[in-house]
Amino acid sequence: MIILHTFVWKKAVTKNQEKPLLKLADFVEECERLYGFRIVHGSVVKLKHVKRLRKKLYALNQNENIVFVHGTGKRKTPLQKDIETLEGYLSRLKKYSQRIHACGERNSYSKTDPDATFMRMKEDAIRNGQLKPAYNLQHGIDSEYITWLSIGPQPTDATTLIPFLKDAQERLKFKCKNITADAGYVSEKTLYKGEDCSGCPYKSGCIKGNHCKTPLEERTKTLQVAKTFLKHREKDLERILSEEGILLRTNRSIQVEGSFGDLKQDMQFRRCLSKGASNVLAESTLLAMARNINKLHNKIQKGRTGTHLFPLKSA
Repeated sequence: MIILHTFVWKKAVTKNQEKPLLKLADFVEECERLYGFRIVHGSVVKLKHVKRLRKKLYALNQNENIVFVHGTGKRKTPLQKDIETLEGYLSRLKKYSQRIHACGERNSYSKTDPDATFMRMKEDAIRNGQLKPAYNLQHGIDSEYITWLSIGPQPTDATTLIPFLKDAQERLKFKCKNITADAGYVSEKTLYKGEDCSGCPYKSGCIKGNHCKTPLEERTKTLQVAKTFLKHREKDLERILSEEGILLRTNRSIQVEGSFGDLKQDMQFRRCLSKGASNVLAESTLLAMARNINKLHNKIQKGRTGTHLFPLKSA
C-alpha cells in the first residue's frame, strides 16, 4: 500500500510585467506616419514588424549620414530618438520572452529561483493570503516509510497523482495494491461557460468573485463539473465506508501526515536551504532517508518491525 500527501517548500517570486508593451503599437504607427512607409498590414504588431521597422530606420539613418550624439549639451535628432526608443522596446521584448520561457505552463516564477512557483502558504502570520515562492513536495508512504517522493511546480495536487504513480511504478521493484489519497487529488473536470448573461436579473447574485478585474457586465457564468468523480461516487463512497476503507483512511492520516510532521516538528525543517528543482529534490531525498532511518530505529525499539498498518481503536 502506498499513501500520498503533499507539503510545500518556501521560496521568493516575481510576476511578469508586460504593461510597457501596450505603447509599442502606437509607436510603430507613429513611425509609419512620420517616415512614410508601411510595416504592419493588419491590427496586430508582431516581433517581425518591430525588427523590420528597425532595419528601415537604420537604413534611413545611413542614407542621411546622421551621426549619433550622446552626453550633456548634445541635441539628438528625432530619428536617433526613435531608433533608441525602438531598441528599448526590443530589449524589453527579449526580456519578456525570456521570462515567459522561464514560466512555461506556470503563471509565475521566482527571480532568485526560476524553478519555484507562487503558492499560498498554510503558515500566514499576517493573514493576508500572501503568495510565496515554493515547491510542491509529494510523499508516498508504505508501512510508515517514505518509499517515493517528487518535487513539482504545481500549486495544487490535482494534476500530480497520475504522474507520481507512473514514476513510482517504473522505478520501484514492487507494485502497490491499494492507493489512498485525499480529495485534493481529484482532477477530471468539464468547464461550462454561458454564451450571454446580459439582461439576466439574477446575474449579480449568480456570478461570484467580487475582486475580479473584469466588469460584471462583461462576465458570463461558468460551471465546473467533475463527471468522472460523480460517475464513480457511489462505488467510491461504498469502499470508503467499508471496514477496509476506514482502516486505510485512518492510516493515511496517521502515516502520511506523520511523515511531514516528523520533518517539520521533530527535525525542525520548515524551509528548503537550496535553489533549483534538482537540488531541492536531492535535499528532500536526504531528509526522507534520515527520517526512514529514525522510523526503523523506533520500530525496532518498540518491537513493531514487520507491521504495516495501525489497527483501529474502538471508542
